[in-house]
Amino acid sequence: AYGNGLEGCRSQRLYVPVGTGNRNKISETIMKMKPSGSTPIEETLNLIEKKILPSKKDAVIILISDGVESCGGNPGAVAAKIGKKYPKVKIHVIGLSVEKPDARELGDLAKKGKGLFFDVKTSKDFNLALNESLGHQLKSKEVQKKIVTSDSNSAPLLRLKKIEVSDLSSESVKIKVFYETRGISIGNYVLNISAVTPVPFNPWETLVDPGVKQIVFQPVSRYGIGSENSVLEVEFPLKELDNVPILVQGELWKTTKIPNLLDISNRLPLKFR
Repeated sequence: AYGNGLEGCRSQRLYVPVGTGNRNKISETIMKMKPSGSTPIEETLNLIEKKILPSKKDAVIILISDGVESCGGNPGAVAAKIGKKYPKVKIHVIGLSVEKPDARELGDLAKKGKGLFFDVKTSKDFNLALNESLGHQLKSKEVQKKIVTSDSNSAPLLRLKKIEVSDLSSESVKIKVFYETRGISIGNYVLNISAVTPVPFNPWETLVDPGVKQIVFQPVSRYGIGSENSVLEVEFPLKELDNVPILVQGELWKTTKIPNLLDISNRLPLKFR
């Protein structure tokens, strides 16, 4: 693990020696971890190469991260170096609801490590990604479709293009949110727009939207949207937005039978003060 509440960029540690019969020890150790701190992915891969690969030359490495390298390293270069030195090693990457630019970077890391990248939004998809990484046989093709990779052109997509303030009073601010969708047909889809603010977070509390706190939710959303460029007007009460940085984000839901979150958009800053 890296981070674990340790300050600085030398936080990578091997907490449980590689072996068999130690499942309980691994579980107990994970439960005591504090998911905070920097993200030294390059140094973590160097530690794996030094401590594990000499005796496990066909290892499957699964990197689980809520973000990209934050210590100035180049983990993609290390992954490529490991691949040349240990041809049988694969490096899979599971991104915990990361932003799209981060997903591309983590996907590139997995590619250089001859592995797969999984951008997961829910704990269920996280389990599916682990099974796929470990080579376990999934129950059906339908289940396998729920794993979304970063380079999938058919995956549902919601992107906010820009936001404009249309009206500002002493009690509320009205904004126009310009957006585009891809990979869906006109039908049972809902677009929700919310205001969030960055906060310290625990990624194990939620895999849907880590890193932000939702402070305003827009109950009047757009139903029946399709693959289109469009605009949605939203009103936020000012008392909820006082003295905190505001980001606007969208959520694309499919509402056929059980509601299913398909995509969380990029975030755009709201400036009206």
